[in-house]
Amino acid sequence: MKYEIINWVTKEVLFEADIHCEESTHDSIKKGLAVKWAVENNANLVGADLEGADLAWANLKWAYLIGAILKGADLRWANLVRANLKWANLKGANLRWANLEGSFLEWTNLKESDFRGANLQGANLENANLESANLVGADLSWANLLEANIKNASLYKANLKGALIKENNFTNIIKRFLITKHKGVQK
Repeated sequence: MKYEIINWVTKEVLFEADIHCEESTHDSIKKGLAVKWAVENNANLVGADLEGADLAWANLKWAYLIGAILKGADLRWANLVRANLKWANLKGANLRWANLEGSFLEWTNLKESDFRGANLQGANLENANLESANLVGADLSWANLLEANIKNASLYKANLKGALIKENNFTNIIKRFLITKHKGVQK
């Protein structure tokens, strides 16, 4: 069957994918199959509306997803090595155990996304919005977090070795942790 992916800004069709599934298949799965088809066929994904796409285990290595909408997408275990997701919106996306090594995430909205156990080694997250993101156990070694918004992000057991991070951003996280701990002891 044919499945169209549109540009979220212009509403124009970016490409029509030839996917193999039943007509009754859930739209998130159809969208995921269309993205996989697009990557295999070098189709344009810039500005693509991929909200809620099921991309678990997808190979999106080197994918060019600048400005794409991936809100609420399932990207568990996805291979996003060196993928370009600048200016994309991944609010609330599930990226547990995803491999984002060396990916480009500048100015990306990652608010409330789940990165538990994800590999973000060397990723560029400059100016990214990681507010309330779950980064428990994530590997952020050598990542660029300069000017990233990490307000209320959970970094428990995250590897930050060699990561570039604005000192006052990190200081505020430590202060909140200590204040919370101290208040907890007093109660």
